[in-house]
Amino acid sequence: MTVTGTPPATNTTVTGLTNGTAYTFTVTATNAIGTSPASLASAPVTPTATTASTIANGGFESGLTSWTTGGVKAPVASTVAHTGTGSALLGLPSGTEPLGDSNVAQTITMPASGTSTLSFWYQPHTADDTCSGTTCKYDWMEAQVRTTSGTVLASLFKLCSNSGTWTQFSADLSAYDGQSVVLWFNVHLDGSSPADDTWMYLDDVTLTNSQTTATAPAAPTAVTATAGNASATVSWTAPANGGSAITSYAVTPHAGATALARSPSPETRPPPAPPSPGSPTAPPTPSP
Repeated sequence: MTVTGTPPATNTTVTGLTNGTAYTFTVTATNAIGTSPASLASAPVTPTATTASTIANGGFESGLTSWTTGGVKAPVASTVAHTGTGSALLGLPSGTEPLGDSNVAQTITMPASGTSTLSFWYQPHTADDTCSGTTCKYDWMEAQVRTTSGTVLASLFKLCSNSGTWTQFSADLSAYDGQSVVLWFNVHLDGSSPADDTWMYLDDVTLTNSQTTATAPAAPTAVTATAGNASATVSWTAPANGGSAITSYAVTPHAGATALARSPSPETRPPPAPPSPGSPTAPPTPSP
């Protein structure tokens, strides 16, 4: 694969690989004079398939089917969509503003292992003050991960914005793998009069999971040696472990181009204990 440009980018995606097979990568650079030697190989990586979302009707193409609605102003289905033709409308675009929440939620079973990534798109609108996090006191939009009993496990975002643009949010939910959790999206309204309504469109809620296959570690780097008396102290930087903890290193001395046998590590032994009083001892050596 050739990467071009002025200047060319320093990253690219290599496609057409086989899932489950380990690959390493080298890179060369070319200018008007010629092509460089190849770089050292990268650490091995193993492509894996990404499983489909476990969220039902995350694109709201079937209205609010599979979602639970709640609050003083129940969300409704909308045709203001990020993709497809449907979304969920939380909050109130116009009219008398109630005091309370407007939320949708879905209980999901997280994958047993791997990297689980939640992604969704939202389009925020407000006539109230804008804010973020703990500064929000009046109206706001928010997303949380909760237990099935309602305890908040993670606050994904809390803000009040009038950007009016579709915005993507992603979060790693791998910490909750193997659990049943609730995805909870909410718009809070402060009941202001005259109304300063706040609303949010929600679309394309997905949860994807990828599994990582462990490989052998990459080569240690920054190897240095300091000479001693018939010895040398060798140090190095630990490499990427390939997804499995490194359990040992092997250090091989070379004399010129010749690899020598690996020397055992010096052992530290405690001094022998002195004999107990009354214990038999060897007789002294007779003097000549």
